[in-house]
Amino acid sequence: MKIRLKQVALISIIVATVRIVLLILNYFKLGRDLTSPLIPVSLMSEIRHPYVPLGITSIVALIIAIFCFVRTRYTFTIVICIIIFILPNIWNTIR
Repeated sequence: MKIRLKQVALISIIVATVRIVLLILNYFKLGRDLTSPLIPVSLMSEIRHPYVPLGITSIVALIIAIFCFVRTRYTFTIVICIIIFILPNIWNTIR
């Protein structure tokens, strides 16, 4: 049972890492896609703004999840990774 829990925790960390990388890439992609003389810079920064606190929060949560994984707290690792997965949905409903 512990081996399966360890595998699930490791896969959760990998998927959370990929999700965070995609979040960061989306931030820069929006900046490149919205570069236009017709779109003011203030509007562009307002559209890109939610990605900054979301990315920072996700990175901090991922560091905590990795720390829990190293300390063999696999259940906490899985719970933190699940929070990372649903964090953008929660952020969009609060905003």
